[in-house]
Amino acid sequence: MHAKKRRAIFRVWPRDPDGKAFIPNETLRGGKVAPNGILSWGATLYDFYSVKPIPQNPYAITYLSGSRIAAAVRALGELEHAKDELEWVDEEDDPREI
Repeated sequence: MHAKKRRAIFRVWPRDPDGKAFIPNETLRGGKVAPNGILSWGATLYDFYSVKPIPQNPYAITYLSGSRIAAAVRALGELEHAKDELEWVDEEDDPREI
């Protein structure tokens, strides 16, 4: 049944072109976590983004939940380039088990 489902991440999180890199276990520590421990949790597909973890490297792209990206950019003080995305993340539902 699940093999026929296809999902794609279609949103892009804008970064400061001169911003600092995301560093695992430092800047990528926050965000909402699913009840089963999965780190990248989103209420809908609109809550996942492609993002440049190293803004100066156009070839480095990763896929993360908005809440994890928001935690990282807030830790870096990078608040001006993704105001709409930060507002969207702040309105996202919290994780819950169904």
